Amino acid sequence: MFPSKKVVAIVAFLQDMENAKILQSLDHPSPRVVQYQVTIDPDRVSPSGDFVRFGQWNDQKGQGDEITGWVKHDDLVLLEVIAEWDGEKFLTVQHSAERAA
Repeated sequence: MFPSKKVVAIVAFLQDMENAKILQSLDHPSPRVVQYQVTIDPDRVSPSGDFVRFGQWNDQKGQGDEITGWVKHDDLVLLEVIAEWDGEKFLTVQHSAERAA
């Protein structure tokens, strides 16, 4: 799941997605799966590679992350990369309609 460079991405928790699918398959109302914006930074991965740390406000490393602290990387689903770090700033990833133009 981890990109090789720093990105801003939309993620969701895998268990939330799986629970929603199970409930939907049983014709039960399924809860809304919440998506979060986070900064995924290869420099903020644990030594084992199992965890990623999301930013705290004002730490200059993930300002604006909607999840904070250490999260097991297998617990997340990367839904979409919305910006990539070019070494100086984040560049927004073009949407498919913009690329086609």
